[in-house]
Formats: sequence, structure tokens, C-alpha cells
Amino acid sequence: MKMKRNIIEKNIEVRCGLCRESVMVDKYGAGRCRHCGWIQVDVDEPDRVLYPNLVSFNKAKELYSQGKLLTPNFEEFVEGLKNYRHMEFYHNNKKYGVTWEYDVALYQWDIIESTKTYRTPKEFLLNAKLNGVLLKAIWDEVEKANYMQ
Repeated sequence: MKMKRNIIEKNIEVRCGLCRESVMVDKYGAGRCRHCGWIQVDVDEPDRVLYPNLVSFNKAKELYSQGKLLTPNFEEFVEGLKNYRHMEFYHNNKKYGVTWEYDVALYQWDIIESTKTYRTPKEFLLNAKLNGVLLKAIWDEVEKANYMQ
């Protein structure tokens, strides 16, 4: 891979691992592609969700080829939770947080009384509900799923 140094920004220009467009990365190889949104990482396990991305490399390739955004499905969101421990998403214009310390806690942002806990990420995956509806059943309505900013 040919690299070009940009002396002014002290960054390195490389080809995006996903879309092959030009992307600027730091000396550690980190940088978000402005064309496809992929954050550059070494892809040793292309079917696994790896920091700092929220979808696997193979899923990202599939979404990119279909012209879709690189957004995680519910299973990938839970995989991200295992990596990041603190995730967030929006549903019906309400912000929700999910944290995993000893238990998995799901709560509406700034409403501590709304907290529901699950023993494991798997239990969360199978049983988490919003307003009595399984979260996995309404995941296509979720927006801005990400690790906590």
C-alpha cells in the first residue's frame, strides 16, 4: 500500500480498507473514511465487531456494496457492548444508555428510575424490552446506535 505523508497535518494518506478511497490516518493508522464511514483498523477477524467500528468488516463490505450506512444490527450492538461496556441509542426521540459492569443495565437517559437490569449480555439480547416490546423486535426503528460519546 503506497502511503503519502502530509507534512502540514502530520497525517498519513492511505487507501480505505473498505471502499479504497483516500483517507488520512494518524501515526497509529486510525482515521475515519469520509466516503464510507469505516474507521481504519487491522482486520484480523473480518466477521467480528472490533473497536472502534460497530459492525464487522464483512458486514461493512456488504452494507457499503448496497449503498447503506454502516449501522449495527441488534446482535452487533450487543457485541459492541461486550467490547465497549457503555453503549447508547435513540428510539422515538428518546436517548437510552446500556452499560455492562456486573449486570447489563438499560435505562432512558437521565431517568435513573427507568433502569432495567439483565444478568448477562445474552440475557439482554434475548429479553430487553422498551415499553413492553422486545428491543430486538423494534431494532429497525432505533437510531444513532453507538458507543457512548
